[in-house]
Amino acid sequence: MFGGMRQRTLTIATAALILVASPRARAQSAENLLANGAFETSLSGWSRTQDVSWSPLGGGSARIQQHDDIGGSDVMIQCVPAEGGRLYDVAASAYLPDLAPWNGGVSVGVRWYPLASCQGLTLGGTPTLDFSAVVPAAWQREELRIAPAPFGTASALVYVVVRADAPDSYIMLVDDLALTRSPETEVLTLPTAATVTGAFGQRFQTDVVFHNPAPAERFVTLKLYPAGTTGGGFTPVVLRVGARETRAIDDVIHFAFGSADRAGAIELEYDPRGAPIQAFARAATINAENPGNGMTIPVLARGAARASARYLGIAPGDRVNAGAFNPSDAPVDVTFTVRDAAGNEVGRQTRTWGPKEWFQINGIANEVSIGSPAASVDFEAQQPVFPFVIAIDNRSGDPSFLPPLDLVEVP
Repeated sequence: MFGGMRQRTLTIATAALILVASPRARAQSAENLLANGAFETSLSGWSRTQDVSWSPLGGGSARIQQHDDIGGSDVMIQCVPAEGGRLYDVAASAYLPDLAPWNGGVSVGVRWYPLASCQGLTLGGTPTLDFSAVVPAAWQREELRIAPAPFGTASALVYVVVRADAPDSYIMLVDDLALTRSPETEVLTLPTAATVTGAFGQRFQTDVVFHNPAPAERFVTLKLYPAGTTGGGFTPVVLRVGARETRAIDDVIHFAFGSADRAGAIELEYDPRGAPIQAFARAATINAENPGNGMTIPVLARGAARASARYLGIAPGDRVNAGAFNPSDAPVDVTFTVRDAAGNEVGRQTRTWGPKEWFQINGIANEVSIGSPAASVDFEAQQPVFPFVIAIDNRSGDPSFLPPLDLVEVP
């Protein structure tokens, strides 16, 4: 691909420096998703141009030969599976000889794709790790915490780009490339929680249970995103969960945030190193004279956000509430469509959810229906959010959290 180069070899002294100074990859706290990122014996696992070869320097590295008539091109790539909404770290090392008047650089970055094998239109990219020649020449190490991968991500392309301003060829070394899942923060989402009085006087509260399977105390940070706000509205609360403890928090909005008559979404953040925190939530009526069975509410991982769903299980006469929590920092248009038993649309409602906004449409079937009884609700959004639909039995006041099904249409 890059022909007509005149090779400039490294001097024996420079090679010795590289052998001594190369920062052989440190032990990673998380598994490297890249195959053969250390290049110890070969370049296997990487797609590359003809200008990239294996070198024994630095305990094994990728040797890139570049010159001035070609620059800013991907010379090495590798595609790996990735998951939307997760945090990732990218890291690399590079060595650029300071052979005046030659100058060059290396950049390492990540692009996100919606399909496996890095297929489809890119969902965007990350800032790059950038390396330039330093005096005296030395190995350089760069690391970067990447913002969560876009929702809908299925794969990630890690790429190496080189540039050079040289009348002759210019040789650079790259080593210890790593893409790892960030070990520092995991986020679980409780899409809806409440301490409220229902339409017929029932009192509802949401209880949360945490289990820490690790042999050490853990900390869980609760963030409430209440109705009527965007971006949050309460100071986060940090809870201790003891080693192997199962801890129940009754009426979590009142206990943790000191609030009554409020509803919203709750994010649970924790350090996942050691073991994942397990969580369970339940909402129930608390009228002593007329208790109900309540409902289980799933506590969801980042990747469980959805852009479409269908909800079944609505009985005649049920009161139906529909809503969503937008976990992103950008507004999202959301549409709920109510259908009758024959599948006919009897009404719909579209609304823009602001950044980090929780909102619920109460009695959506009555809000949008033209008189036909609701049998199902379809949900669609511009990008994944955490939707929910709750059917409430008006006779007992018991709610049912309806599970989302794939929105399937056969032409």
